[in-house]
Amino acid sequence: MYRSRILGLVSTWILCFVFLAFSSANGFSFEHGGRNSVFEAQSIAAGWVAEDADNNLIVLTQNFIAYFLCIITIAPFVRIIGREILRNLAISALLLWVTLSFFWSVSAVTSGINAIRIICCVALAIYLPKRYAVNDLLKLLLLVGSVAATASLAMVLFFPQYGLQNRSFSYAVGAWQGIFGQKNICGLSMTLLLLPVFFVELSARFGRVFKTGYVFVVLVIIAETQSVGSWVVTGLCLVFVAGMTLLSRVGRRETHVWVLGFLSIAVGASTIVYMNSNSLLSVLGKDPTMTGRTAIWASLLRSVEQRPVLGYGFRAFWKPSVGSSSAAPIQGRPPGLTYAENGVLELWLDSGAVGVALYLLIYLRAVKNAIFCFRRNPSPAVMWYATLLFYVAATNIEGGYLMLPSLLACILPFVAYWGLGNEASHLRLAAAS
Repeated sequence: MYRSRILGLVSTWILCFVFLAFSSANGFSFEHGGRNSVFEAQSIAAGWVAEDADNNLIVLTQNFIAYFLCIITIAPFVRIIGREILRNLAISALLLWVTLSFFWSVSAVTSGINAIRIICCVALAIYLPKRYAVNDLLKLLLLVGSVAATASLAMVLFFPQYGLQNRSFSYAVGAWQGIFGQKNICGLSMTLLLLPVFFVELSARFGRVFKTGYVFVVLVIIAETQSVGSWVVTGLCLVFVAGMTLLSRVGRRETHVWVLGFLSIAVGASTIVYMNSNSLLSVLGKDPTMTGRTAIWASLLRSVEQRPVLGYGFRAFWKPSVGSSSAAPIQGRPPGLTYAENGVLELWLDSGAVGVALYLLIYLRAVKNAIFCFRRNPSPAVMWYATLLFYVAATNIEGGYLMLPSLLACILPFVAYWGLGNEASHLRLAAAS
């Protein structure tokens, strides 16, 4: 059944490549090896490889192929996808807003191109549950995760100049990054690809063995990234999955008692963490500035104040052409910094307060639908969607992404936003009939 329905489809293997490309966040480790090896530094000088993904010929070609395959895959469903986008006013408004930012962007071409890219990504997110049953989609993501894990292990064992982080930094030398461009990206991407295993239904013959092996290998990779943020996000997600699974098995009358218990534990734990934050950060190898992030945020907030409502245009803030109006206020920023180290702040720079408000509206509506659906039908699909919502919140504590094109971590949440709305509508119709 699994082989005939999933592995036998051409679209499965096309999407596997697309998802791998989009999970790597602007290039695989062997495409950015100049950070690790003399050979790739020579490739940078030759112009074939660049530290900046926007100037990296290999990465640009890879992204072009990924989007081309994405477009031809979803093309037969384009009318259905268009109707679904228009039916969801909040998502439509957000996409329209980032497109209109072309007119006030500090780099109009950049905003225009990236608006097209994010529209393609949202269209892909709506296509997935239209084309695949949710359980089949989870199997597809496990296929992607299996390929990513296997390839990452191969990189670490046989090509350590790419699979291990050996940059000229004073920390995390030797951390695993596998096929990904950086250890944090590796950790968070593998965490995202770990989540489907807890909700997928596989045949009893090999399902338990596969799940156990998959969880073990992925957790080993996450542990070896030495990414504290990934450790924390993975731990929080595992606790969330365990708690949600427990709640789904208790009676409705007992649910309120368990929820109050979990909330009490969460509040207590959060208070302890806050009161001992410096000590805990020190144990985890962090400092109170969160590896310089607080200084970056302080500088960027001054840039936000210059354009609080409209922002600088979608994905335009970090372009070199912006000049003194944006990137210059950051003094002593790390070389190659092209990201605000926080998803909400990044979206504010891109799309202003309006863009942040629209995204927050979409997210909160999805949370409301998740609670509604979970109380009435805690299916594996609903629980996976809810876990994606939690993943978005957890990753944005210190970093995270919300609206970055070509990133799987931004595409799958839109699958959850649309999916939860669809599940809630079906449940309401069933209750009314």
